[in-house]
Amino acid sequence: MAELDLSAKEKREIQSHPIKFGHQFPFLSSIPSSLITELSYFEAYSEDGGVRCLSVNGFGEVYQPVTVSLLFLMKEQVWKVKHVKIDHLPDYDRFYKQADCSI
Repeated sequence: MAELDLSAKEKREIQSHPIKFGHQFPFLSSIPSSLITELSYFEAYSEDGGVRCLSVNGFGEVYQPVTVSLLFLMKEQVWKVKHVKIDHLPDYDRFYKQADCSI
């Protein structure tokens, strides 16, 4: 696996920070608190392999149904997150039954 191109200062900050993922990637740090229990997931990808989608069904706090969907694009030989959607659902039968690539 390729190592991230981080400065020595960034590496020290990550190692010393108690919440490493959220510190380095703050825009994704809300996902763990939004999706506490995973129930199922669905993946999809484009025919040319340049786009991938992931939707994860589960429960948030107080057992609220939630689906987290991510859209990834291949750019310069690296998968990059293009879009994240956190969908708080009104009831359990609204869980996604396939990956949401429309986001």
